[in-house]
Amino acid sequence: MTANELADELAKSENRNTLTYVGYIADAQAMLRQQQAEMEAMRSRFTLAFWHDTFVEVKKPNSDLVYRFKLDETNDR
Repeated sequence: MTANELADELAKSENRNTLTYVGYIADAQAMLRQQQAEMEAMRSRFTLAFWHDTFVEVKKPNSDLVYRFKLDETNDR
């Protein structure tokens, strides 16, 4: 069952107050915990970039190193 299918089942009023509905709640809890774990794993692999007016700071998570790159001025006129 996908997350969208689960949401549809939870939205159906005939499933409320039944054991089926309780089962869907348990499924939703498990899916949300799994998604949170996946997001945290992805977040730890990505580099953070902070844009400023004249430079960009790049920092890899779990590291104290910060790289600064000067932005080139471009003239589009």
